[in-house]
Amino acid sequence: FEKLGEVVVNKIRSIKGVVDTKTLTGTKF
Repeated sequence: FEKLGEVVVNKIRSIKGVVDTKTLTGTKF
């Protein structure tokens, strides 16, 4: 369960990072 939660958190962080990058650059993919 711990590993699964870690994967989910990492995915959420990755998605958040992508969204932040898009917002910062103002680029829409």
